[in-house]
Amino acid sequence: MMKPFMSLFFIVGLVASPVADSNSKSVTLTEQMAIHSQGVDSELGRGAPQDLAKAARWYRRAAELGYADAQNDLAKLYEDGRGVPQDNVQAYVWYSLAADHGNSRAVHDRKRLLQRMNRAELTQAQALLRELKPTTKLK
Repeated sequence: MMKPFMSLFFIVGLVASPVADSNSKSVTLTEQMAIHSQGVDSELGRGAPQDLAKAARWYRRAAELGYADAQNDLAKLYEDGRGVPQDNVQAYVWYSLAADHGNSRAVHDRKRLLQRMNRAELTQAQALLRELKPTTKLK
């Protein structure tokens, strides 16, 4: 039973730590994975009732740190309108960032989404990507 407590303690410490600041360059991959894991737990209802809005917040936190799986998972929530308002532009942006970070699922998911997007949405998403890419860590 000690493991869930240790995990919670680690995450609480991480959230309060300046290392977890999305502007910080010192967040480790392990910390990104731990943040993403909290999103997965919230999305699936592991250890607590399912909370898709909370999952989206955890995914966004890890996604902004450059974690590709979180970027893909956040995109999927936007695509489906689960925990966040449905938004094809945001979904496309996050799928694109995840694909740029090597997430192969994101390449497929973005292609599928593209078939449903109109030209205005695509233009808006591409403009947003041009603004974001210089400030988003690519590994």
